[in-house]
Amino acid sequence: MKFLHTSDLHLGIKLMDVDLIDDQEYILNEIVNIAKKEKVDAVLLSGDVYDVSVPRVEAIGLLNEFLTKLNEEKINVFIISGNHDQAERLSFANQILKKSGIYISERYKKDNEPVILKDKYGDIYIYSLPYIKPINIKTEFGIDDNMTYDEAVKKAIENYSINKNERNVLLAHQFITGSIISESETIQVGNTDQVSSSHFACFDYVALGHLHTPQSIKKNENMRYCGSPLKLSFSEVSKDKVCVIVDLKEKGNVEIKEVKLNPLHDIAILNGTYSELVDSKELKSKYRDAYLRIELKDKKEIPYVKDKLRAVYNNVLEVEYEKKTKQQKELETNINEIKSLSDLDLVNMFFKEQLNKELNSKQTKIIKNALEELEDM
Repeated sequence: MKFLHTSDLHLGIKLMDVDLIDDQEYILNEIVNIAKKEKVDAVLLSGDVYDVSVPRVEAIGLLNEFLTKLNEEKINVFIISGNHDQAERLSFANQILKKSGIYISERYKKDNEPVILKDKYGDIYIYSLPYIKPINIKTEFGIDDNMTYDEAVKKAIENYSINKNERNVLLAHQFITGSIISESETIQVGNTDQVSSSHFACFDYVALGHLHTPQSIKKNENMRYCGSPLKLSFSEVSKDKVCVIVDLKEKGNVEIKEVKLNPLHDIAILNGTYSELVDSKELKSKYRDAYLRIELKDKKEIPYVKDKLRAVYNNVLEVEYEKKTKQQKELETNINEIKSLSDLDLVNMFFKEQLNKELNSKQTKIIKNALEELEDM
């Protein structure tokens, strides 16, 4: 049986102030065409379908068109919610949709059963593990003790009744320890949301979502992030975007390949003087329609430089000068340091500034549980 693995569509997202809805429509059509060309039996969509929990109308319309086109080709679809999705909204009408081969997982429940597909080699069990936090598992299993993300995922998977003699596939949306991250992802600071890959060893293929860079997990080529289908930040300029084709044959025989995705607009960073960038025929030909960050080497600032550059390059999103004052660099460093702090660290910093002492262990536990509950709302 052949699968197409994709994830992290983030439908409705903007790149700075630019609406990417047309770019997303274009790339979804390309994914449908690849699915048809590869003659896949199912698409695995591993979370972060939308960019926000309450998506706008245009984003919902894109998902509707995407699912309709796949359904017309009689391609099954499996979808889980990610940390950007609201599981209950995403899974609306899932009981009706599954009659058409579209399986949208609800929030994690301990009694969820896998979907069973069949091919000439026998049964394939498709398990869905939507994005979970410790509070989800504590609530579901009635656990009062503190729990880490790693312990939560371990508990969730251990609850499955997995027949290791059969072929088992899992969709999951978590941060696996040691994976490569980029600027466009929402990651818990301090590695608190990282989970061990060892919990997933019982699956023949693990279709991961959450991280936007395509990558396999060390020591397990059958456990993969396909990455986002579009570049969602300038930190991803040098990385190709792909979808993953998984050919699951008899037990123990899995063939995997990546198919490159070609966007409507690329994302790039250009570096040079104003005159070099404006006069270069090669750059203008290659990057005229790309979404650009431009880093200027000019020593003096040029009036209305962004507008002037936009007369040459259609989608200049950001312009910076390489030469910055010491004060500017220090300010940026301080801002970045604050941005890197977790919510718990920020509360602790505020507490210390107000009372000149840090949170004790009991206070830390109360604040941590409160933050988890707020995040889950």
